Amino acid sequence: MRECDDCGEKKVRHYTLATDSKGNIVRDEGGAPKWVQSGSAANKGVAEFESNNTASVNVNCRTTPTDTSGRKTCNDTEVHQLPPDYVFAQNEATTAWHSDIGSSNSVDISWEDFAEIAPGSGYMLPRRMIVNGHARSGHGYGERGHTDATVTCRFFRRVG
Repeated sequence: MRECDDCGEKKVRHYTLATDSKGNIVRDEGGAPKWVQSGSAANKGVAEFESNNTASVNVNCRTTPTDTSGRKTCNDTEVHQLPPDYVFAQNEATTAWHSDIGSSNSVDISWEDFAEIAPGSGYMLPRRMIVNGHARSGHGYGERGHTDATVTCRFFRRVG
């Protein structure tokens, strides 16, 4: 969990799905897909992934208390990139809230790097999922803000 006075600097963790030379998903002993941390990262630890090609990403931040200088904010962001042969099932993304304390809380999912799921289909799905959690402390002196949520989304191999 990240705690900060004003997290405008945004620490972002980047993960890439591990694949072998043939483009097959590399899995751990339990059968779960392996994700490798890459790019600029504030090391929170590896996100959890289920064995059925589902990414389960947790965003979690807590503000410091509101004081005489005003309310505080925090953000927690993770970026997950699939290799060229895979796409996220964007319409299946779900958010499970564990905590939403403070005057403002949100979890936003954005999608980038779209690819056709089959040649000539015209149907595009994303290969990059960006999850951002935000919290703002309460109005009263000493109140904190806290956002803790898990976003889950299935991914699959493209045809052709």
